[in-house]
Amino acid sequence: MNLTSQQNNLFDTFGYLVFPGLFARDIDLITKAFEENWANNGTNHDGSRRSSLVPFIDQHEYLSALLDDSRLDGIAGSLLGTDYNYAASDGNFYVGDTAWHSDRYRWMPVLTFKVAFYLDPVTRDTGCLRVIPGSHKRGDVFADGVQPIAEDSREGRTENLWGVPPDAVPAISLDSEPGDLVIFDHRLKHASFGGGNRRRMFTLNYEARVPEDQTEWLIKEMAKEASSWGTSKPYGDVMLQTAPPSRMKHLEQHLAYADQLMGLIADSSS
Repeated sequence: MNLTSQQNNLFDTFGYLVFPGLFARDIDLITKAFEENWANNGTNHDGSRRSSLVPFIDQHEYLSALLDDSRLDGIAGSLLGTDYNYAASDGNFYVGDTAWHSDRYRWMPVLTFKVAFYLDPVTRDTGCLRVIPGSHKRGDVFADGVQPIAEDSREGRTENLWGVPPDAVPAISLDSEPGDLVIFDHRLKHASFGGGNRRRMFTLNYEARVPEDQTEWLIKEMAKEASSWGTSKPYGDVMLQTAPPSRMKHLEQHLAYADQLMGLIADSSS
């Protein structure tokens, strides 16, 4: 599955793509594996706050194999080049609203994006992803003008910016059914409102292969993510033990800097 030139242009211009029903025939197995992962980790979601598990797909053979699927491989290859990197994943039970933010808005030497699987039906008022199209274009007048929302909305102060509450900020609501696939640029402003206390979602993060003269950035990013999530290795054991050569191609650059990653984590904790 390769993207069309129109889909590539849409993603570049607006920062996201939606593929309705792309994994509809697989969603029962995907959902079963999601629940197995949580059960195997002994994590109990009590509904009081978001629960997250990192790494996520790396801990389950079936979920790890999603990386080998021609649909995801084609999308990633179309946007990033066929030598792209799989970076990481996280599994979540979301609770309530999620404030406006970008996953990354700082300078990056390569394109990165997130793939999201929503395992429950979600709409505008029940926790679906809302996005501000074009807000990923760092350095653009519009995108930089929207950037303050990432600081202010976390404190509920969008009224100070534009005179509207966070859930009234002009945006596109990406209603989703289980089996749909949503992808978006990490720089894109996104949020969700009105959800319950057990919204199931997991994400995969991709990046273009990082040029050799920018690998210092890669190592620091890996260390930052590892420290945030309390992990010490780029990938989980199941991900590596079950990987065919075609998957290893997308893991090798992160693995090449695993020792340096461990050193940075050790330095930051000493």
